[in-house]
Amino acid sequence: MGLCFLFWALAGIPYVMLPTHTSWRILGIAVCVVLGIGVVILGMFTEQEDYKILRKEPLLFDYEFLKELSKEYISIKKKYKLVAIPSTFLFVVGILIIAVTARGYIEWTEYHSLVFLGLAVGIFGFVQSIGIMDAYELLVKNEQYCDRFIFKVKRQLKNKIDRF
Repeated sequence: MGLCFLFWALAGIPYVMLPTHTSWRILGIAVCVVLGIGVVILGMFTEQEDYKILRKEPLLFDYEFLKELSKEYISIKKKYKLVAIPSTFLFVVGILIIAVTARGYIEWTEYHSLVFLGLAVGIFGFVQSIGIMDAYELLVKNEQYCDRFIFKVKRQLKNKIDRF
């Protein structure tokens, strides 16, 4: 998903850099949008069945393994927070500058390509870091995840469908 958003944000660079009413401008934007859609489709078809069980069944870990996994989760969480915070800043600043420019307070210039680049890097970094932290949290806190109401409802529905 991070790559998808990255390509979509990069579509702003041809919009700013290439002259208005040219086929190169439209082609540049189209290439970025199609690449983003292609990445989403590729991700949907390459999703591995092995990992779907993580959200369906409670996981049983050895106490020592879970302790080590928890330590690794804390370490990774610190590391990816250092990525998520500046990425969020880049994303928010990029959105604000684009919004101010779209309202007409600032004119579009070739320097806005740097804004779109920052926006793309920011959203990519944010989505990637949040995704990795969420995956580790699912492993480490799997018991709490399985105790949620929605998890129990999904499992009951699955069991009824399987019996049918």
